[in-house]
Formats: sequence, structure tokens, C-alpha cells
Amino acid sequence: MTQPLALVCHERLLPGSRLADRLSELGYRVDVLSKYDKLVATAVAEKPLLVVLDLNCRSGQSEAIIKALRANPETEHMPLLAFGNLTKPEVQTGALAAGANLVASEDFILQQLPQLLNHIFDLN
Repeated sequence: MTQPLALVCHERLLPGSRLADRLSELGYRVDVLSKYDKLVATAVAEKPLLVVLDLNCRSGQSEAIIKALRANPETEHMPLLAFGNLTKPEVQTGALAAGANLVASEDFILQQLPQLLNHIFDLN
């Protein structure tokens, strides 16, 4: 059986690389992107089971990227798990309003990843 693909988009080495490693441990093939502007095209081409997005991108365009994923008929259905520093409530509410299925704190995502994945797939 082929392993499901998780597409992880992050610019920061930590926690992004640790998250990719943890997804691999959980049985996913992982494709990592550091260029947010390539996320939609890569998701269309690769058809991942899951998209994971770090909200802390330098350009500040994470909400726009989420909206672009949701606006594309080929990616609108893909479960999207966003993560970041959630000390500011508007980060989480903005990502959810843009279309993220679930938003997690970067401080706890590694420990809670199996439960988060179960939850995000239950939502879809």
C-alpha cells in the first residue's frame, strides 16, 4: 500500500523539520516546501492527503495562501492543518476564517499530532 502524502510548508527550521519527521514516523510520505507561493501549484500537482502550513511566514501571507487553497477546485477539499504561535488570538481566528480546518499551537503540535490528525480527518 502506498503511504499517504503530507505536504508541509514552512520557512523556519524548527518546528517545521521536526513536524516533517514526526509525520514520517506516523507513516506519511512528506514533501516539504519553503516557498509559500508554490504551495497551491504543488498541492494541485501532488494531490496530498493533508496540507500542513506554518502560519509564521515572513511575507505574512499565510491567510492569503489558505484562501487560495480553498478557492482552487482541485485543492478546496484538502484537509489543512495550520500551526503557529497562538499568543495573539487573531492568528488562530484569521487562519480559521481563511479556511484552515484546524489550527494548533507550535508549542504542542508534535505531542498532539496523532490526535490532531484524527480530529482533522473526522472533520472532513
